Amino acid sequence: MTDLLTTPAERQEFRLSVRRFLADRSTEADVRRLADDGLGYDPDVWKQLGSELGLLGLLVPEEQGGQGLTTVELVVALEETGRALLCAPLLSTAVLTPLALQGISAPLLASVADGSTLVAVALETDGITFAEGALTGTAINVLDAHLSARLLVVVGGKVYEVATADATVTTRKTLDLAIGLSTVELSATPAVLLGEVDVTRLQSLAALAAAAHLVG
Repeated sequence: MTDLLTTPAERQEFRLSVRRFLADRSTEADVRRLADDGLGYDPDVWKQLGSELGLLGLLVPEEQGGQGLTTVELVVALEETGRALLCAPLLSTAVLTPLALQGISAPLLASVADGSTLVAVALETDGITFAEGALTGTAINVLDAHLSARLLVVVGGKVYEVATADATVTTRKTLDLAIGLSTVELSATPAVLLGEVDVTRLQSLAALAAAAHLVG
């Protein structure tokens, strides 16, 4: 793991580097334009978040192409992206995904870190069942599912991966135009079991991330 940014000066420099980047690439005009855009984010800025700031791989282990940092740096980064109202699938792909896959050796993480794959994570999955290599049921309040190529479904402490194209995604409007929440219907959808996750810890860290974003 990369050394933690332990001193206040190091954390402040990290914060300022994120703030400077967003001052140029997430202006009020950018936010208004992207909120009305069908895609909802700028793919070029998305790639730069990874290549210039390393934010896409912040929580991804170094051996899988990321920075291997911690929730300390995560909170700093999310306070700044929230402050700038960044329109990007950051919480879903770069935060929830590596948290859900913590301790799991998943090739998917490398493509998260380099910005080439968008991933959504379904946490509200009551009633979803797994049988004969497939998932059936409904997940609600799935962040950025409409943008994502892959979907991680957390059921009973296990993490499954499915192709979003194999599911039915219905997105609803929210008060925050930069956020897209969806209902995802799975009907004998092919799924691969990736491993197990501590759901309570995952939910706690997800709440921490959301709080940092809102504080910003």
